[in-house]
Amino acid sequence: MTDLVTITRAPDDAWWRVAFGDGRANILDRATLDALYQVFNEAAATPRVAAVLLEGRGGQFSYGASVREHLPDQVRAMFDALREFTDALLRSRVVVVAAVRGRCLGAGLEVASLCHRIVADAHAELGQPEIMLGVFPPLASLLLPGRIGRARAEQLCLTGRVLGAGEALDWGLIDQVATDDPAVAAETW
Repeated sequence: MTDLVTITRAPDDAWWRVAFGDGRANILDRATLDALYQVFNEAAATPRVAAVLLEGRGGQFSYGASVREHLPDQVRAMFDALREFTDALLRSRVVVVAAVRGRCLGAGLEVASLCHRIVADAHAELGQPEIMLGVFPPLASLLLPGRIGRARAEQLCLTGRVLGAGEALDWGLIDQVATDDPAVAAETW
């Protein structure tokens, strides 16, 4: 696909394993969001695809959106790219499972929350730290109440709190803690 997103396809094309990012922080910048947009548009156009496993490369899911692209001259384009990707994922009609390793923060958690299921490793950290930068998490404020309830969503969004995998499971933020590789656990679900 691109250097930012790779697809590993099952032989019958029934499921795709999609890895994104640079393998370090897997920042969700416009280029990465555009590449993911293309993946989910392709999935929607491929009738045999039933499921997509979405994961960050390396040891992290994603540290979140590009802070640099939140500057006044770029923020509109960043939000447009996020909206377009979100629309493509939701229109794709495939089951999407997030395999979370390491940190899943900010826009990373927003993307994972768009998925039907979230499987995380035991050392995963999930949170919405945007408030620490003086901004709010737009998608999280809409998605998290449905996943974990309004009070807990507000706690995450208004305090910047980060949860470990066990607490995230207790809250209903994630669906499973994997004892080993969350991608393997997600594929066997």
